[in-house]
This record gives sequence, structure tokens and C-alpha cells, in this order.
Amino acid sequence: MRCADCGHKLALHGAKEGKYQYYTCSHYSNVKKHYKTACSRHGIRRDVIEAIVLAKIQEVLKYACEDKEAFIAKVQEITQRESQDAIKLKLSELSKLERRIANWTIS
Repeated sequence: MRCADCGHKLALHGAKEGKYQYYTCSHYSNVKKHYKTACSRHGIRRDVIEAIVLAKIQEVLKYACEDKEAFIAKVQEITQRESQDAIKLKLSELSKLERRIANWTIS
């Protein structure tokens, strides 16, 4: 998970068992060690995160059960888009590497 404000990872804190576990911004946690400016002190309890994730999973499952065809089409669309994006990225990387090889062999 990432901080909504600064994008750094959230770190889990608190007792290993029990309700007093919470996530805070790791950027804030590391301010004394690495950073001159920091994210503000904010966090969210683990049980709240778990409830949100469970609700989203239930929402997706309900949608998938109620309208299977639309769900399948949506998953296929997302998968195809992600595949096309990955191909574009790999082609871009390949092009950069080919240019580097060409420059290296010319030198």
C-alpha cells in the first residue's frame, strides 16, 4: 500500500496480535534518517483497511455473479490493455538498447 499524499510505502506498526495495528507513511517514519522534508503524521488502522478490502472484494464478486458476461468482457478488456501497454514498454526498451548497441559498435 502507498501513502495517498506522497506515494511512499505504508509501514505496519503495533502489536503482532490485537486491534492496535496500524499503517503509517514510511516517509514520515524515516524523516530523521533520510529526509529533510517529510510527509505528515497520519495513518490508518489495519482493521479498517481489511474491512475496505473485504467490501471491495464482495462488490466485485457480486458484480461478477449478477452479470457474468459484462464481467468477463471487462476483465478481457483490462487484460488486453495491460498486455498492449507491456508490449509498448518492451518495444521502447528494445529500441533504446538497439540504439545503445549501434552507438557502441560505431565508437
